[in-house]
Amino acid sequence: MKATLWTVTALALAMATFPSWSVLLLAGGGPAAILAGSETLTLKVSGMDCAACTVSIKQSLEKVPGVRSASVDFDAAKATVVTDAKVDAAAVVKAVAAAGYKAVVMDGGRDGKPKS
Repeated sequence: MKATLWTVTALALAMATFPSWSVLLLAGGGPAAILAGSETLTLKVSGMDCAACTVSIKQSLEKVPGVRSASVDFDAAKATVVTDAKVDAAAVVKAVAAAGYKAVVMDGGRDGKPKS
């Protein structure tokens, strides 16, 4: 009986803390190296209500042709997307919308250069 109680307790604890640790489990490794010819696009993302939201945004961004890697920071409400030079920023914003969130390109746009 004690073993069953401890098992149920462990499962309840795992479920209660899922939003905190699921990002590490589902999102994969750390930041990817930036390859030559890559550009970085920074987005302000709104509508996220837990850390697990970052996983669906990241997966949606990585489906865009030309996106080399994506990382989403829940606390800063930002997404950093490494792309080749041919990716349209509108396609990246649309991918975030397809995941159910809103994104805008932050001032500085690509590689910190001002948007024109």
